[in-house]
Amino acid sequence: MRSARRRSRELALQGLYAWQLAGDNAADLRSRLAESRGFGKADGEYFTRLLQGTLAHAEALEKLIEPALDR
Repeated sequence: MRSARRRSRELALQGLYAWQLAGDNAADLRSRLAESRGFGKADGEYFTRLLQGTLAHAEALEKLIEPALDR
């Protein structure tokens, strides 16, 4: 059985993928994913912190990851 935190991480990853494709904001992504099956099993607060925090720091994270993209 998956933990609530694991489900939150899975949903946050789905949200980041959708953000990368469509460029939606965190609130829109959260509301769309909240409607998805299995959201009730997630830790909503943790999911929101993961999604918003990653989007807020996306530029800095991309700079950190960029040197390893050729691997």
